[in-house]
Amino acid sequence: NLGDGHFEDVSSASGTDDRGRGTAAAWGDFDLDGNLDLYVVNEGSANVLYRNQGDGTFSNGASEMDVADSGPGRHAIWGDFDLDGDPDLYVVNDRTDNLLFVNRPDSAFAERGWRMGIALAGPDRSATAADVDNDGDLDLYAVEEGQPDVLYRNEDGGFVHIPSGALTTHYSPLTNHQSQVSSCLLGSAPKNPDPSRYAAFADYDLDGGLDFVLLKAGAPNRLYRNVHAEQHFIGIKLWKGIGARIRVTAGGRTQTRRVVADNGLPIHFGLGSNNEVRQIEIAWPSGRIQSLRFLPADQHLLIPEDVEIKTFVWPGDTDNNGSVDAADLFPIEAHWHTEGPPRIGAGSVWIGRGAALWNPPNAVFADANGDGIVDERDIASIAKNWGRMHPTVRGRPTVRADVTEAYLHLYRNMQPIASKTMKAFVRDQLERLGIPFQIALTNFPNPFDKETTFRLDVPPEADRVCLQIYNVTGQRIRTLLHEDHTPGRIVISWDGRDAYGRRVASGVYLCRLDIGESRVVRKIMLLR
Repeated sequence: NLGDGHFEDVSSASGTDDRGRGTAAAWGDFDLDGNLDLYVVNEGSANVLYRNQGDGTFSNGASEMDVADSGPGRHAIWGDFDLDGDPDLYVVNDRTDNLLFVNRPDSAFAERGWRMGIALAGPDRSATAADVDNDGDLDLYAVEEGQPDVLYRNEDGGFVHIPSGALTTHYSPLTNHQSQVSSCLLGSAPKNPDPSRYAAFADYDLDGGLDFVLLKAGAPNRLYRNVHAEQHFIGIKLWKGIGARIRVTAGGRTQTRRVVADNGLPIHFGLGSNNEVRQIEIAWPSGRIQSLRFLPADQHLLIPEDVEIKTFVWPGDTDNNGSVDAADLFPIEAHWHTEGPPRIGAGSVWIGRGAALWNPPNAVFADANGDGIVDERDIASIAKNWGRMHPTVRGRPTVRADVTEAYLHLYRNMQPIASKTMKAFVRDQLERLGIPFQIALTNFPNPFDKETTFRLDVPPEADRVCLQIYNVTGQRIRTLLHEDHTPGRIVISWDGRDAYGRRVASGVYLCRLDIGESRVVRKIMLLR
């Protein structure tokens, strides 16, 4: 990758131009030297383990490390299945034993497929590792051709075969014809030549449970949503962190993952019954080691390397009390047009983003979308994440009684540059609170004999309100109201007397309402 949208072929120069019948490849830092190594699966010839020399070249270490399998290879994945901190290697073969190569420090790999219970031969196409049950270790999902897939649940030292049909209690098929997703019961054997090819797990809806997609050959793909996620988790996304190593420690157990792609969904770590992460350690490709400690579970974090993280900010939770609601309008009003360092990966996706503090410190939370300024655009983040909660919440917070002033302030200040969507959102909230958006003047009764009552609608743009009574010759009889007034509804009465308290004669009078540059005139009739 040349960084400008172009790629350069360096296969020959790097020593990775293998001529076997390659079917799959997998990146992983098996020797923990900070450089990604490459395992290539060949069908019917020896697989290749390319050890990264750190200078742009690779050497074949498959024989030396005892992983040069020559079976009918289909696929391979890296994963720390035994939680010892280094990646193990699982190789999928077609109708012959699958192999689990356990990584041993300062030694070659040891094949443990049968001992660990995941060597069963079958028409295997591929496999993927994921902590399906959120218990803190990697489970294994094997994709079969022409028969039900197999889930192997990791049970501390061995794997237990879980019938694929049992997963239907945890996963719900989704149907989306535009994206070619079909609904099919998981575990039912295909009755047509539409075998599965690959499976991929990710928490696409960010609810804490791993969902998965099955890629089919000649048939719609199938997406399954996890509807019964249990136990705790934490999701971590690194900003520009390809090649970084993440270690998460909770409850005395440390899990290790390597980032091999960017701009995807957060890397998922199941935490079992632990509601707190003791430590997150990130080894960045630059060599920097970053450590975060004592974080609440059940959240998704976006962590940059080049920012000294003092806090995490969730888009829309501007008062940092754990939920997004009407009270989050107050900090935006308090810090209106305050500026500070923009957050890495700014946006409104519900992920806690690492941030440096502003001046004043709490203003960083008011920047709901993370673009470096508190303005009307932050309203969109509040609207998008309305009602969401994150782990710092301690019970549902009580919204302060009156948020009308906050909405009014925002509505006035966002004119005229705000988008129609943001204006509509705030206007809708104000209308719910009884704030009119048009000047209006009515009275009852009309005609009247002793007294009539006026109702005035004052819109948000209003400042000074003036209500006066005139006779038909244009002489001002009385001023009923002349003052600055908050938007809303005003009710005021006239008893048929002039400014000196004298009763006026029967007849037609004009009532004139002036609000800013707007004017409304209404005829009223007094009958004695």
